[in-house]
Amino acid sequence: MLEDLLTRRGVAVEVATMGFLTGGVPISPEVLRASAPFGVRLEGHVSQGIDRARLAEALLVLTMTRRHLREIVVMEPSVWPRTFTLRELARRGSQVGPRDRGTTLEEWVAAVHHGRAMAESLGEDPADDVADPRGSGSGPYDEMAATLFRTTTQIVDLLWPV
Repeated sequence: MLEDLLTRRGVAVEVATMGFLTGGVPISPEVLRASAPFGVRLEGHVSQGIDRARLAEALLVLTMTRRHLREIVVMEPSVWPRTFTLRELARRGSQVGPRDRGTTLEEWVAAVHHGRAMAESLGEDPADDVADPRGSGSGPYDEMAATLFRTTTQIVDLLWPV
């Protein structure tokens, strides 16, 4: 979804997806159906396992939940200052304000991270987490897709304002 929104905006940035599933698992039919109204084409996408070297090189790491964030930071501690849940980045980024042309991505992410305590990421919080609807019918998938689209759009607007 992020890659699609960036492409629409004309932003050429490498976006990689990684996760805790083993590599090669296709997107579920529920996710394909729920993302279609947002114009996001996920057909053919398969899961990629987490690659620690790629994590260490990433300028920004986004997760759906605090649990994912914690697991990634335990796996590769150097990424803590630039790893956020989607909702946390949108919230904290809104407080910092949109990145201006003279600010690098790294500088903006550092400003968003400033004053953040790791203890804030303990536990689960619906304000930060996007729930995984696996196995719960179509409604929760629609809600997840809408939340992801809205939050990802907000992040793109903060990082690459029109």
